[in-house]
Amino acid sequence: MTMTNTTAAPFALKTEAGLSGLSGLFTRLASAVTARIERRATYHALSELSDRQLDDIGFTRGQVEAMR
Repeated sequence: MTMTNTTAAPFALKTEAGLSGLSGLFTRLASAVTARIERRATYHALSELSDRQLDDIGFTRGQVEAMR
């Protein structure tokens, strides 16, 4: 009697769909990192403005702090 193992390795990539899934993961990760960097840059730029300047562009200090 011959026994075969029908379970796949947990991280095996057997198809092109598996590869694109991994590629998609890295794409989403890169997008998330880029978005975080942009949010931080925006926060820092707005936090350096005076309350008057923020009011001119329609922001309050509280809205800027909420971006943190």
